[in-house]
Amino acid sequence: MRTIWRYTQARITGVNITREHIQRARRYNAQAGVRDCDFLLNDFNSIDVSDNTFDAIYDFEATLHSTDRKRTFTELYRVLKPGCRLVSAQYCLLDAYDDKNPEHRAIIREIDNTNGCYCAGNTVASTTKAFQDAGFKIIRAFDAFEEMGDVPFHEVFVSKTGGRFFGTRAGRLFTKVALQVGEFLRILPAGTVKVQEMLIGAAESFTEAGKRKLITPGYVFICEKPAGKETATVA
Repeated sequence: MRTIWRYTQARITGVNITREHIQRARRYNAQAGVRDCDFLLNDFNSIDVSDNTFDAIYDFEATLHSTDRKRTFTELYRVLKPGCRLVSAQYCLLDAYDDKNPEHRAIIREIDNTNGCYCAGNTVASTTKAFQDAGFKIIRAFDAFEEMGDVPFHEVFVSKTGGRFFGTRAGRLFTKVALQVGEFLRILPAGTVKVQEMLIGAAESFTEAGKRKLITPGYVFICEKPAGKETATVA
């Protein structure tokens, strides 16, 4: 929200199901001088606005947490004005993924379990179909990491190439030890180390998936709600 507002000065409505996230976002927005933006404490499957409300919608790795992408995309279709566009970045399985390979399945299962997402079974083709079944016309679809990135996405978890030391193996180990000390001294709440272990599992599974080209966390879909169309319904 802050980045898009900085470039466009557009009025943006954020949708989030967690009250604490919204409170934190409002605090950060105030610190950054963001104006005329608001939030809805809503499930993205049930957004509390009228049909044909928004001029544009962006979804960057948010709806991948949906258990039913077609239902979610249908709701986004409903609240978007005819002739306007949605940009969505999704986790998608790539051609190298083999569902009959137990190692591949285990890696994707770990990604799902540690990221709270639902990658299993969601290929580029199935995600494309979910958008189309919701009523969208796909203008363009591409892997942002292949077309626009200089560094493979999993490199941020392997070396400092990605510019994030704390994402590397050494950085993760340093962080874990620091959190263990903090939790032992009761500076940090109980359970902090377990959360870090979950995040380490996410980093390691993404590293394995990236090396084998099983998945991309940045498959971008630029979709349009055809002009003159009414809202779609879920079958």
